Amino acid sequence: MRQLNETTIIGRGPAGLLAASLIARRDEKCLIVSDNQGSLGLWSANFDFYSPQNTIRDPWGYIESFPIKISRTQWSNLWSIFSSILKDAKVELNPIPEHNLWTITCTGKPKSVFMVPKWQYVSSHLSEVIFIGFEGLADSMAALQCENYKNLTGSNSSYYQIPKPSQYSNSWGSLRWASYFDTDEAMKWLIPHLRKAVGGLDTTWPVLLPQVLGRRFVEKNLRLLRKVLRRPVFEYPLLSPSIGGLRVQDRWEWSLRQQGVGFLTGKVTGIAPGGLISLNDGRSWKTDRIITATGGVLGGGVEIDPYGKAYDSTNPTKTGLVKIEKDIQIQWESSPLEDLVITAGAQCINWNPNRDSNGGAMILATVAKGLGMTKGSRQNNEF
Repeated sequence: MRQLNETTIIGRGPAGLLAASLIARRDEKCLIVSDNQGSLGLWSANFDFYSPQNTIRDPWGYIESFPIKISRTQWSNLWSIFSSILKDAKVELNPIPEHNLWTITCTGKPKSVFMVPKWQYVSSHLSEVIFIGFEGLADSMAALQCENYKNLTGSNSSYYQIPKPSQYSNSWGSLRWASYFDTDEAMKWLIPHLRKAVGGLDTTWPVLLPQVLGRRFVEKNLRLLRKVLRRPVFEYPLLSPSIGGLRVQDRWEWSLRQQGVGFLTGKVTGIAPGGLISLNDGRSWKTDRIITATGGVLGGGVEIDPYGKAYDSTNPTKTGLVKIEKDIQIQWESSPLEDLVITAGAQCINWNPNRDSNGGAMILATVAKGLGMTKGSRQNNEF
């Protein structure tokens, strides 16, 4: 058994990485343990605040209805901290907006978002754009995308489908496309097609390409395309695996390693009193604080607050073992281990990103609350 004087984070999705960043900024030791890649590859790198009806309404006006009560000043501070963390990781986000913005999906549907990396298209209003598709790339359906967008917005947009490059094979998925665009050869193939696509069209119309313009060099590629085409050029998100989310994860984890955060591959199977963590391969150690950021949906009616306190809706008086993701067992003593275990992210009670488009807010609020960054804020009775 090894002795550690640090925080152990279980999970390497956005909640786990954010918690690690905040802890590293305090010059405290931190270890991330995970047996899988994390959920960022399922995201399009959109960090939403609140938009239940998919509108660009002002999300700041609804913060009183959030499960965790945080003042407007605190929210502004959290979004600023989050933006600076990703900036340190070489991910530039669009400035913190006063209201949601529009992006466009791979099916041509406008979708409201709050903060996204600068490689992704966002706008405060729906206007003419040029959709570009790549033959052979799944979910790249420029003709359908353009038709749907026109019908939904009434805009006079355009589209162009680019034929496959000579190197293409049927095995290419979005990851292989992104690797191709990390080469100079790909840009030499793309530029002549784009010049043809935009010929004669208003130079204020942005060019929107699938989100595969490189896993490493997307900013370099976009700068070149904007210079050559002399017009705005952005990406639109595809379905998972999300290249945008993987870019964020790659750079974020690199930044954390530079700050001394450790990464350990392993499956946590138990958390016992005193901070004893056990892995399925027999490894174990003691830690000062545990953050469970394993995401997903809890089974058996169990819900957890940011301090790790568990609630069983089927039997409020039940004590004993609580299963997280049906894999991790937390052995509670007579009272919950509120000073030891913190829970952040999608496990937390009363947050529903699928319904309310509040995934970014959920991550910020639960991590900040668990780490004591929102002192003086109020919570609903469930907490």
